[in-house]
Amino acid sequence: MMGKDKREEIIKTISENTILNYQALDLLLGKYIGGGVYRDVFEYAPNPAYVIKVAKEEKGFISNVKEFDFWEEISWFKNESSWVKDWFAPVKEMSSNGSFLIMQKTEVKPKKKRPSEIPCFIEDYHSENFGWIGNRYVCHDYGSQINFTGKISKKLKRSYHEL
Repeated sequence: MMGKDKREEIIKTISENTILNYQALDLLLGKYIGGGVYRDVFEYAPNPAYVIKVAKEEKGFISNVKEFDFWEEISWFKNESSWVKDWFAPVKEMSSNGSFLIMQKTEVKPKKKRPSEIPCFIEDYHSENFGWIGNRYVCHDYGSQINFTGKISKKLKRSYHEL
């Protein structure tokens, strides 16, 4: 296994060399899926079952870090709180500075298959923030819109397409 110092040296070399930088990104970024104001989303070339979210600016870095931190927190939920993680696309990993985030890919399915209610702690429940992983309807864009205040509530609200 490569030592941390050597790894950092190689990363620095790649980041300072435009050709190597381009080649590294070419290996990671698959088909462009979409994006928003702060991030672009691509299929993750090494494994198309995942996406890679690329920060465009500071708020994109922050969104990636928030998604990563939130997933890390809820992935440990057990027993009566374990249902919470069923509402979110799992995060696989994130680059050290938040530039890149790798998340399980979701699918778009017809509106009629969406649940009529979602948990109240999901604040931005616009349909573009959700997709399907198997039979689970999950939020895949939660970097700026989760509101846990105190105890996790099972209280539901009507989903966006129902309003």
